[in-house]
Amino acid sequence: MPAHENQQQLACMQLWGGNQRSRESISLEGIDAWVYCNPYDGSDQGGDIHYMTSCATGRITRIVIADISGHGELVADFAVILKQLMHRYINYISQEKFAREINNHFCKISKKGQFATAIIMTHFAPTGELTFCNAGHPSPLVYRNNSKSWHKLEQEILDDQDHTNVPFGIVENTEYKQNRVVLGEGDIVILFTDALMEALMSSSEDDGLELLQKMLDRISVTDPNILLESIIDSLKKVLDEDKFTDDMTILVLSPKYLYKLALKNRLKAPVVLATGMFRALVNKDRKLPKLELDLQNLGGLFLDRFNRKKKP
Repeated sequence: MPAHENQQQLACMQLWGGNQRSRESISLEGIDAWVYCNPYDGSDQGGDIHYMTSCATGRITRIVIADISGHGELVADFAVILKQLMHRYINYISQEKFAREINNHFCKISKKGQFATAIIMTHFAPTGELTFCNAGHPSPLVYRNNSKSWHKLEQEILDDQDHTNVPFGIVENTEYKQNRVVLGEGDIVILFTDALMEALMSSSEDDGLELLQKMLDRISVTDPNILLESIIDSLKKVLDEDKFTDDMTILVLSPKYLYKLALKNRLKAPVVLATGMFRALVNKDRKLPKLELDLQNLGGLFLDRFNRKKKP
């Protein structure tokens, strides 16, 4: 089994990702991740973008995967905007404003008919809660360790407002539906771009998501460290190279169960936050990080019981 080319430790207030060819393992405070990004036709960069951030305490991990219609300048412009907004909302548990701003910025830079599908996820390590919204993107899959089976990521809608899941760049000021699930010990989440399902459907008339689930059911999930490599190996066994006609990105996420904020992270968080703000002031590529004035967010820095506060 081939090893990952790189292993990285993502520190607090750091961002990782892009649209370049990659096959990497990333360890964060609250989650482990494995990434496979394969731009089409041997290119070094493609139209799929992925980013991850870790907040000043390590409790909040944000993950974004996006598929841009078309390539070239629009992808580069969107990557810059997305990176800036990831920095701005790096310390937010809520992702509603973040999703709205991404869409509004993309509406401004995209030309007629251009759009981006995306998944935005926020993992809050103290509770295992995963909040996510879907902007016209293929649904993620979750492996539930208690049932030893894969499922479409079920959605618990957080409010009764009229929201939509249209791709970014279609309608300005769109409010995106936010959903929440709780991940347990041994659960795993997989995100991917539509090229994966299109490749599977090229050899079958069945639904791409069902084909992917069937393929995953045949793969051992005892060790998340080798799951991504097993998926790639399985794809190569059932598909010819000419079936891959687009950029393909796959993200595997494994939450760290029973996470507890370390004392050292509590003590150094103000310094880490101040350093991040200073870097934003001197670096034009970064946005000044905002503070979320929320009891769970700020109170949880000092007392763990606030981290586990029930959301209304």
